[in-house]
Amino acid sequence: TDAYRERIAARPDHEATLINMDPAHFIDIMKRLRDMFTAGANLPVMGVPEEDLAGMNIPTIVIPGNDNTHSSESGRIAHRLIPGSELHELPIDDVDAPTEAQQNALFHLYNRLMASGGLLLVSRQPLSRLATTTADLTSRLRAVPVVEIAAPDDALLEAVLRKRFDDRQLGVEQPVIDYMVSRMDRSFAALEAAVQRLDELALSRKRAVTVPLAREVLAQTSGQFSLEL
Repeated sequence: TDAYRERIAARPDHEATLINMDPAHFIDIMKRLRDMFTAGANLPVMGVPEEDLAGMNIPTIVIPGNDNTHSSESGRIAHRLIPGSELHELPIDDVDAPTEAQQNALFHLYNRLMASGGLLLVSRQPLSRLATTTADLTSRLRAVPVVEIAAPDDALLEAVLRKRFDDRQLGVEQPVIDYMVSRMDRSFAALEAAVQRLDELALSRKRAVTVPLAREVLAQTSGQFSLEL
């Protein structure tokens, strides 16, 4: 993938590590991470038990996300649960070409956090693709280790669908879940849009969420959130 290709270009020694890794071992690690994530789909901060957050005793800065996958509310909940954590809600929009002011803000934040601990950045694309014009920021972003999160599989989509429906107090039967998982775009943004639209239609029409209603909604939203692979 592009993410691995760019990381290898930045750190050529990683190529040998990946090539020499036992495929079965790599798959086992990815499956265990997926299973842990799926098992925690109904937690306030997905995949992380509340007791783990409450038990953190290291300096922590929480920066809420701003998209359908990494909701700002999850970040605020994490801040409330982690003792002594600092909450920083950045005035930076979800853009591919940040302004000069946004780049300067990110540059200074990066330097501050890296000097005192660490920084986790979440992006739909490799950070090296961001249209940055500040040379110092560009070099720092290119040096950041990258972990690619692939499109969700059926088990994860089903778990998140159930959580989103439960959040909205919608009683949805298994055939509807199965239908949506097998036909929807493989992204959390598509899932969120579909659930919201189903909730709106079910409420306005005073009817339950059924397979025909799901079919109508998926026809409206299909292709809007396709991932660029």
